[in-house]
Amino acid sequence: MTTGRVPKAKILFINGEPFNKMTATGITVSNLFQDWPIDRLAQIYTANLPTNRSRFVFSERISTRHLMPFLFGSLREEPGPEGQPEPTSSQVARVLARGSSNSLIIIVRYVLTPWLDFLPYRVPSHVIQKVQEFQPDVIYTLLGNIRITRLVNAISEKFDLPVVPHFMDDWYSTYSVPGKSMGTWAHRFLIKRSVSKLFARVPLGLTIGNRMALEYAERFHRPFYPFMNPVDSVVDCPVRPMKRSGDPVVFVYVGGLHLYRDKALKEILDVLKLFNLNNVVAELRLYVPDADRPKAEELGSVGSWVNYCGSVKSDQVSGVLIDADIAIHVESSSEEVKKYARLSVSTKIPQYLAAGLPVLAYASIESASSSYVSEMKCGIAIESLDKEGLIQAIERLIRDPGWRAELGAAACRTATMYHLASVVREGFSNVIREAVRAGGGA
Repeated sequence: MTTGRVPKAKILFINGEPFNKMTATGITVSNLFQDWPIDRLAQIYTANLPTNRSRFVFSERISTRHLMPFLFGSLREEPGPEGQPEPTSSQVARVLARGSSNSLIIIVRYVLTPWLDFLPYRVPSHVIQKVQEFQPDVIYTLLGNIRITRLVNAISEKFDLPVVPHFMDDWYSTYSVPGKSMGTWAHRFLIKRSVSKLFARVPLGLTIGNRMALEYAERFHRPFYPFMNPVDSVVDCPVRPMKRSGDPVVFVYVGGLHLYRDKALKEILDVLKLFNLNNVVAELRLYVPDADRPKAEELGSVGSWVNYCGSVKSDQVSGVLIDADIAIHVESSSEEVKKYARLSVSTKIPQYLAAGLPVLAYASIESASSSYVSEMKCGIAIESLDKEGLIQAIERLIRDPGWRAELGAAACRTATMYHLASVVREGFSNVIREAVRAGGGA
């Protein structure tokens, strides 16, 4: 860890999602900043998600009521949100679940949300005052849309602050989220112009993985460094005894079912069903957010050997993985999803590796997650829609415990070398410090 002789930078986190333990983004940033001093961290965010306000000097949410056209009449600037109760995790899950089951809400949200992106925020005066009193050294942000990019630009310019963007997926190229939002030519034009303006104050950037770091360094003419979700500990391999005769091999999936991942999982279930025709030799445990419960229950209807285990808190993931034999990562074969996710490394991959689990990656071979699994030799990657390859891979994973142990040991080595929190956080702190030293611009 960084020594106390060199204080960590004062970070102003400006983002859509806040620090939280519910979403992949929230979990990743929370883990990266876990040992950051409270007096050197503040956040401004927009999503209606719970966050631990005691973790920051100040934590302020701005919302659609702060968009320029909505600042008049009954929707004009109001006092800060400190007195408003935050939604609990279960409340948020219920809202998301209602939205996912109501096709009309989905359609309205899909149509209206992209057009709201053209409207800039007006930052409330009390938030500006808090930023001034905090005197941050740098803005850290995941960007993600036009509104957030404009907001970061405005505060960066006002306080003459360098910006460190952290790209978690290639939204910049597609500027839409498959199944959730769309991006028109006008959106793409405006986001590229806004990001180009922002990079006048960007000394360096961060990405979710090596492949994205190389491509973005060439694209933006800045150094980029890869940082993904760190893990606090790695199991001692080998940790799993040989299966007793007749015991099923346990596959596990942890994560959301958005981006059509449920359809890819269904293809894996169809293969597992073939092996379970006469007797159960494999089972699948699903740990997914409450919002995806309808999809998970539908997958569970394939057979009694598919167990929907509900949601799991981020700090409990290692506990549910330790009892499994093989972890599953999936991505949709949809062309729009492949383009959107091609440079992303899933948040759960480091968690799988830290548990010593071999990974079955069923996705585009060119995706960063699948490539990572193959390059590290900690699992097997099968191209989407390659059913024959999937059958062969699953059969060997079920029948060959020695191979599983070999892949699991490689998973442990990879997690120890590249994902252990003590190493990742020190490197992360050093890169942020370098950005502060360099200031804005090339």
